[in-house]
Amino acid sequence: MKAIKAITISLIIIISSAISMRLEAKIKISGPEFCWAMAHPFIAIKAKRISEQAIKITDSLEANGILKDRSGGPLDAFKHAYWMALLSQQINPRKAYKLGLAHEKFNYKQSRKAKGGGDKAASDMDLWNNKIGKDIGYINREVSKDSLINIVIQMIKAGDMKIIKKNANGDSLTCEGQLIDKSTLKTWVNKRCLVCSDYVYI
Repeated sequence: MKAIKAITISLIIIISSAISMRLEAKIKISGPEFCWAMAHPFIAIKAKRISEQAIKITDSLEANGILKDRSGGPLDAFKHAYWMALLSQQINPRKAYKLGLAHEKFNYKQSRKAKGGGDKAASDMDLWNNKIGKDIGYINREVSKDSLINIVIQMIKAGDMKIIKKNANGDSLTCEGQLIDKSTLKTWVNKRCLVCSDYVYI
């Protein structure tokens, strides 16, 4: 009886941890993320706390005007890179990156289901920034969280991350700089273009 109770409690912790690992609020836990959490139950609990820290710091940077545009812009790049950097630094680079892959796998499935919930350009952007963040965390395993924040911001300003090409109004542009018809953005593959994170919206 005690064993069953212990297993039940463990499952509740794992599920709640997996749910909290979503980078955005009010989004249900995905199958791939749940599988990751089930495979790493004790790490999942720690990943939950790290994910919450990443969200808090991202919100703070936006509130203070340090970085902007959390939908395909520099702030979005920071969110993913810093999240992965923390996970890589405090858990394990390989396991951290696999969680990032699970996150993007869910986004792909949601897009196919909702026909417009995301696109390949945004997914490619996140995967790129996840990888850079993973490497940042691995290389800077001993630095403080504040230093890690500054490193990620500096790499964004240096153009090492990827963002979606947009104009000053926030409209998506093709790689040639042409305005994209919003009705065409509901497909997984469209003409949205990735640029280096030092790109200036004009």
